[in-house]
Amino acid sequence: KELDINIYRILQESFNNVVKHSKATKIDLRIIRKAQIVEILFQDNGIGFNQNVGVNGQGIIGIKERVALLRGTINISSKIGAGTQILIQIPIVKL
Repeated sequence: KELDINIYRILQESFNNVVKHSKATKIDLRIIRKAQIVEILFQDNGIGFNQNVGVNGQGIIGIKERVALLRGTINISSKIGAGTQILIQIPIVKL
């Protein structure tokens, strides 16, 4: 249940970021279960941002915190004019 809720919140914040900042016209979302990992790939075709500037708004910080809480990894790739891609991998742990 904790995994489900946190994945929902991660996706909710990702969509909010697109609506607020990216000016995207297309979003590609893939959620795949691979053995003991849930992989989330979230891409948009928006304006992107310069990663060298260190853009870390509250939305991205919240996503990173949730991924860390779930012992997952996150990779954010963005380029001005070419959109943003977020790749998250979360282990599936049985409690």
